[in-house]
Amino acid sequence: MIHLGNLTGWGPLIPESALMALDAPRLPRFESPAGKKALSAFGHHLSLLEPAVATIQARAAKGKLDPTISEFLERWLHPVVDLDFSAPLSIGLAQTAGRFQIQSLSQGTISLSTWALLRLPSLTRLWAISLRRAHLRHLMAMSPSVWVVDGTPVPPGAVIADLELASWQELTALWGQGRTFELKGPSGTRLLDDQLSPQEWSGAMGEAVSAGDHCLVEHHAADAVWLADYEVSESEIRLSGARAASVGDDGEWEASQLEP
Repeated sequence: MIHLGNLTGWGPLIPESALMALDAPRLPRFESPAGKKALSAFGHHLSLLEPAVATIQARAAKGKLDPTISEFLERWLHPVVDLDFSAPLSIGLAQTAGRFQIQSLSQGTISLSTWALLRLPSLTRLWAISLRRAHLRHLMAMSPSVWVVDGTPVPPGAVIADLELASWQELTALWGQGRTFELKGPSGTRLLDDQLSPQEWSGAMGEAVSAGDHCLVEHHAADAVWLADYEVSESEIRLSGARAASVGDDGEWEASQLEP
């Protein structure tokens, strides 16, 4: 299982200075109705993910799904580890071009592969059995940019969703475009950026496909980073506060506290 870890899980394009700004003891207040609405909704939608995963796994166990899909889900869909209802939850998010993307959790575990399956078009109808489409769209929008590196050949005429590639070996076609990917597996991680050669990208992807236990994550430079705090109960995950950091006029990262 490849976990979306704790608050050490920020991506490589999030500068340390941004995280240090968030840790300042006293922060000025700011208002962001859109940010507050999005973060509040995300807490609610996140609380729906655990039962949705459990419902799909139960259907697979009872033989209600196509055997090929069941086998795929057995490899990649993992339970959401129960949250500690006696402890608060902090979620780190990056914001790029207005879009929030989850980076880290302070407690609980959601595997990267589970996030990837949320984004897989061929499973949309299956997720819709236990999640309203609006909830699913919201979770997809805030999920990491992640894919399971599965060795099953892509059907003729089809492509890997959001990458528009016919196979994993074609990822080298994206080399030289300034994009940053990271292969994550049980044995560690491997960064794929333009500092490596296309041959190194190809070799790393070949090893990941052969291993059959890796996820590929794409990282994006952030316009702002957020740390949202939630109170967790048996019935809801409720936003209790948030901090955000962005680059100020002087080129330095500055943080503020969201008005309650």
